[in-house]
Amino acid sequence: PHDSFDAYKRASMVYHIDKLTIPLLVQVATNDKQEIWEQNELFVAMLKMKKPDLAEVHVYHDPPGGHGFAGLIDPKTMEMQNTRAQRDAWNHIWRFLEYHLEPYRGE
Repeated sequence: PHDSFDAYKRASMVYHIDKLTIPLLVQVATNDKQEIWEQNELFVAMLKMKKPDLAEVHVYHDPPGGHGFAGLIDPKTMEMQNTRAQRDAWNHIWRFLEYHLEPYRGE
């Protein structure tokens, strides 16, 4: 960010929160090795502050699998690992989609 702030600002989600107009579900893991936690933490805080009615945010503390915790597959069975964090994440995903896509409104 210090060497090329303009490029950093264009790429950082934090600087685009004000443009958000549709509901957003965000699930982050504190042990994510693919994302910088401090950036996720700032993004989460800004969403909660600026778009509390549009953004649903869930922070998972050190779930097995880190970044891909919701999609963990058991290599022996090729089925979901069914961890507590994984079940919780998918419950939030389905509830979010059902609420915002309103699949039963076709009457």
